[in-house]
Amino acid sequence: MIDICIIATLRPEILDRTLASFTKNLFFAEEGGFSEKDFRVIINVDPVGHDIPGMKVVDVVYKYFPYVVYRIADTPHFSKAFIWCWENTNNDFIFQLEEDWELVIPINLSDMVATMKSDPNLMHLRLSTWKSEEKLKQWKWMLDYNGSYFVVPKHANGTIGFCGHPSLNSLAFIKTCVSTMTPTINPEKQIKHMNKELWKIMRNKEFGVFHKQFAPKAILDTGRAWMVENGFIKSGNKEWFTNWEKI
Repeated sequence: MIDICIIATLRPEILDRTLASFTKNLFFAEEGGFSEKDFRVIINVDPVGHDIPGMKVVDVVYKYFPYVVYRIADTPHFSKAFIWCWENTNNDFIFQLEEDWELVIPINLSDMVATMKSDPNLMHLRLSTWKSEEKLKQWKWMLDYNGSYFVVPKHANGTIGFCGHPSLNSLAFIKTCVSTMTPTINPEKQIKHMNKELWKIMRNKEFGVFHKQFAPKAILDTGRAWMVENGFIKSGNKEWFTNWEKI
């Protein structure tokens, strides 16, 4: 079984679009592969977005998966939501998924899992928001392809090793992170260079992008357009903590 962690807000239509694309192109894409019973969803719903009950968001998950663990928070707090989801994981692999991503090409989940199993030091395989050539551009970096995925060079682990894009992660990685994390700092920033204790552990691990050469982008960010259309902005310092604000 694979745990799927979802960080969500009160935007059920966004989550439905996300799950429709991921079930079609990843979770249930392979004939004779995974089914809905091979997954457990762990979802935190923060009370920001539409003025609706949080269960309307949880109900979207039940459309696709029978096993759901959920928390409807009293106040929105991204870091606490992130940590709560990761604290509740217990399966060997965790797929990290925020509510506002669309998967636009088929990805073989069995191959992702097999790749992770083949290397105990491989902590994290994410999907790509960039198209690839012989190499894959990630911000200012160019990643080499090893035949299975594009490899983050170890010297760049502290900058682009972990990324909040949809990703498959090992349980060992998740539990190591949770044991050192604080809710007062953006989780993605902690997992990189800001958490010095965690960085000592992770600097020699493997991180990568599960993408083929000469392939189109795999995922699209659908949340930013929604925020503009509905009059929300992210406020605060994203290095520490980011909140939503209605404008």
